[in-house]
Amino acid sequence: GGHLERPIDGEGVAQLAAQIVREFAGADVAFLNIEAVENSFEMQREQLTQSDFYVALEYDEPLVVADVPASWLFEAQGQLEEHRILAPGLTTTTDEDDDPVEEDMRIRGRAAVPHALYRVATIRFLAAGGDEALPDLPEGSHWTTLEHTAQDGSLRYYSLREVVLDALGHVDERDPRDARPNPND
Repeated sequence: GGHLERPIDGEGVAQLAAQIVREFAGADVAFLNIEAVENSFEMQREQLTQSDFYVALEYDEPLVVADVPASWLFEAQGQLEEHRILAPGLTTTTDEDDDPVEEDMRIRGRAAVPHALYRVATIRFLAAGGDEALPDLPEGSHWTTLEHTAQDGSLRYYSLREVVLDALGHVDERDPRDARPNPND
């Protein structure tokens, strides 16, 4: 699943990883900091390998999810550019001053629903306040680590690298960036 139609750089790997995390977690929105990827990473070859991702994904963090209201997503949206955070599934338009407009926020391509909860996914570092990139969760919401039982019976968490490598481990002739479903569908 790592056939490339065009070059990919560190930000492209981060975008791909964020989309895969969103899909894997069944989340409406995923957050991933671009710095989770080696900033000098650049690939000109036609095939990504596992070792490429071991190099590219500098931080192999556990994945966490939370259910949050749209107001939290709007607050998070306001911090994305400043902290270089990618958020597939979340878009807003801006006003004349380049400020996000809450009424124009889209979650998976749809207008936010007042009082609805939306599932978000990220890595533990960001959830724990790393880089102060995401706002604190509102009262009543909490981060839950995505876990599974290993073959030896022990409880293990799903990690960023593990989930990305698994998603790309399936044979697919398409570029993995083109094989991902649109987060707004």
